[in-house]
Amino acid sequence: MASTEAPRVGPALRRSAMSVQFGTRLCTALQFGPQAVDDLIRAQDVALADHHRAVADLAVAVGRELGLSGDAVTGIELASTIHDIGVIGSPRRLDIEHGDGWDASGEHASLGATIVDDFRFPWPIGTMILQHHEHTDGSGFPGGLRQQEILFDSRVVAVADAAATMTARGIPPTAAARRLAADCVSHYGTDVVAACIAVLVHRPLPDGVAEPLAS
Repeated sequence: MASTEAPRVGPALRRSAMSVQFGTRLCTALQFGPQAVDDLIRAQDVALADHHRAVADLAVAVGRELGLSGDAVTGIELASTIHDIGVIGSPRRLDIEHGDGWDASGEHASLGATIVDDFRFPWPIGTMILQHHEHTDGSGFPGGLRQQEILFDSRVVAVADAAATMTARGIPPTAAARRLAADCVSHYGTDVVAACIAVLVHRPLPDGVAEPLAS
C-alpha cells in the first residue's frame, strides 16, 4: 500500500477544520489501507464510517462486475472509504443522509480532495473524491463536469454512493435499481449503472429491508 513519504500533517489538512491529532492519525492510517482508515473514521463518526463501508463494498462489487483490474478496484475501494472525508474536515457538520444541512454545493467533496492532496497515491484518489457528485449531463457538483471530463473510476464511486444511500434509507434494491436506470444517461453512464444494477439484484437484502409484494 503506497501513500505518503512519511506520516505528516500537510498544509491542506491544516487549512481544514480537522484536528491536527486526527490528521496525523489519518496520515498513518492511509499507509495501511482501507481497513485502517475505516477503523479510524469509525472511532470519530460511526454513521459516516458505515456509509463509507457500504459504498466501498458496493463499489468493489461494481468494479469487479465491470471486469476492472484488481489494482483499479483497490484504488476505487480506498477512494470510497474516504470519499466523504471532507465531512469531518468541514467547519460545519453535514448530514450524510442528505437531510438538514446537506452540502449541495459540494464543499465536502472539494475539501476532501484538498485534504488528500497532501498524500501520494498510485491511484487518482483526490479526483475520485472531488468528482463523486458529478453527473454526466453537467448537473452535478462541484465542477459541473460532463461526460469524459469525469474519470471512469469516479463514476463507479458515484453510482455506488447513490445506491448505498438509497438502500440505507430502506429503499429495496429493485426500487433503487429502477431509479438508477432512470438516471443512467444523465448521471452515471449506462456501463456503470448496468453493473451496479446487476450487483444490486443479486445481493442479499440488508436486515430490515423487504422487497414489495408483486402487484
